[in-house]
Amino acid sequence: MAQQDETFLNNIITMDETTIPQLTPESRRQSQQWLKRGQPGPAKAKLQESREKRMLFAFFDNRGMICRHLAEKGAKINAEYVIDILKRFLHILLRKRPELAAGEWHLHWDNAPVHSAKSVKDFL
Repeated sequence: MAQQDETFLNNIITMDETTIPQLTPESRRQSQQWLKRGQPGPAKAKLQESREKRMLFAFFDNRGMICRHLAEKGAKINAEYVIDILKRFLHILLRKRPELAAGEWHLHWDNAPVHSAKSVKDFL
């Protein structure tokens, strides 16, 4: 029974997405540097985290990352966009994990509205 459970777990591919800012400034600690006594520190511009964010999609299994996709700037994330990402993922899956792609595998992802759209379900 344990062998069957492990085989099942080996056949799960997870997809998750997150938004990432375009610019993440260094923290005060990260930008520290050694200076000679009496030497003035470098002038630094005050940076703020960007308000622009992009969506990162990542597909992975128990062996690691299979593929990732960073959405284009200003892209509208809808069902058609998700289907396009799935097509790219399937192409990469065939190349990176041919033994997994040839057999039975399970896609695990959240139930975001674009994931549960009828056109996405029909594609899958």
